[in-house]
Amino acid sequence: MQNNEKISNPTKDDEAQENSVNDLSYPQWMPRGLFRAIGPISLVVLVVAVAVGFYAHEHVTKDSVRFQFWVGFMFSFLAFVVLLVQSVIYAQQAEFMKQQSKSMQETVERTDRMIENMQGQLTSMVHQEEAMKGQLDAMKEQVRLASKQTDLSSRQIDLLVLNECAYVGVGDFQIPPIKDYNLIVTGKFFNGGRTPAWDFKRKVGILLGDAPPPEGWTYNWDAQTVRESDSIFIVAQDSVKFDSEPLKITHEDFDKINSGETVIALVGECRYLDSLGGRQVYSFGVFFEFDPPRNPRAIIRYQHHRREKANPN
Repeated sequence: MQNNEKISNPTKDDEAQENSVNDLSYPQWMPRGLFRAIGPISLVVLVVAVAVGFYAHEHVTKDSVRFQFWVGFMFSFLAFVVLLVQSVIYAQQAEFMKQQSKSMQETVERTDRMIENMQGQLTSMVHQEEAMKGQLDAMKEQVRLASKQTDLSSRQIDLLVLNECAYVGVGDFQIPPIKDYNLIVTGKFFNGGRTPAWDFKRKVGILLGDAPPPEGWTYNWDAQTVRESDSIFIVAQDSVKFDSEPLKITHEDFDKINSGETVIALVGECRYLDSLGGRQVYSFGVFFEFDPPRNPRAIIRYQHHRREKANPN
């Protein structure tokens, strides 16, 4: 079996070499079937030429006509062969053009399918982009809601802190009789919160003016020289009394105060620590009206509370 395979292999190689040689000598413009029919056609032409010559020699009597008959017949036969070959070539060309047209049609159809696929991919990408935009908008809305919720939580925490912290107010104002032209105002600080006010310090001063202070009026404590009190402790729901520093007035000021021409104003600022470690600042402004027979009535012009953040240390 092995010897037979070895013997058959050279035969296949020879056939391959022969086919390659034939492919090299084959004209690409001519149909392969017509190229292979050249030999048989030539043989048929030769046989016809011999047969016609024999017919002319036997049946045509005149010698001058025999050659003309043979030549005319051969020209007619060769023309018929040429027309037949041209018909075959035209048929081959028509078939080739049909195949080429079919191939081009298939190429156009494949291109159309590719375009349709690309359009589908483009539509899918557009939908994906719209979906991503929707997701982005939803994420932005979530961030906005989260920020809003954070602000709300921060405010709630601040409210809880203020609800639990000390809350100082002022009241119970009195003006004792003036002695030696020293004007003093007394009052009380009230802690209305739920926890004590630690390290409570206050500054209270008296001002004299020609008229009551206007609405929205505040006192600039950065430009004042009133001494700050010592630190004290105010229990929740308790109060402490305070006395302002004496203000030296003249006899003329005394008369204007009694006549109502001069207005007494009291300004103050308090600072204290709450139970959560934050610094609370409370400022207020009050003026007094005198009704006969000299009964002072306190009118609070402003009150401001603010809380500074606790010291992280």
